[in-house]
Amino acid sequence: MIEFAPLPEKILPYDRSSYIAYLSDEVDSEWQGVSFQIDSSRGHVSQEGALAEYKNLTENTIQQFDGEDHWVVNHDDKDLAWLRAGSERLAALSAAFSSNGVAGNFTGALIVDKNQLIGLLDDLILYPYMLSYKNIDISHGKIPFVIKISSHFNVDLLTPDKKLLQTIAGRVSLPIFKVLNYSGSVDIKFPGN
Repeated sequence: MIEFAPLPEKILPYDRSSYIAYLSDEVDSEWQGVSFQIDSSRGHVSQEGALAEYKNLTENTIQQFDGEDHWVVNHDDKDLAWLRAGSERLAALSAAFSSNGVAGNFTGALIVDKNQLIGLLDDLILYPYMLSYKNIDISHGKIPFVIKISSHFNVDLLTPDKKLLQTIAGRVSLPIFKVLNYSGSVDIKFPGN
């Protein structure tokens, strides 16, 4: 059963305020990040094709971690209502709320296991893009590792652990993506980048 936590900062395995400050370029930080973006030089990719590629990337990233681990899904910097006009197109996400008796105006985090997360991936990847609303963070439940789903229709990986970032990004990178280092991040190098 999916759990709903009203205060994400109480369950995230990192200090959310310092993470948000890093995203806002407000402070020097130990956080590192890379952004996976469809490489337009390889030709046009349809929305359906991009969704399939981002789902594959995200699922492969999740599979790098222990199956017993849980994941925390929340809006990246502000906790806003999850479901609003247009959300009905996100059938799996809407069903997760209704089947658990949680109102769409819930503003906290979802706590999910690996299989539940994979079942929600299509909707989570489309959520920021379709609703033009908020980016989604999918955080590992035990270590500071974030998969950020952006309204710009890209997927980013962030962590203070440069070696972990380099390892995971190197394992999941595919030729269809160009991989860009976040500003201020140490230059992450791996095959294909």
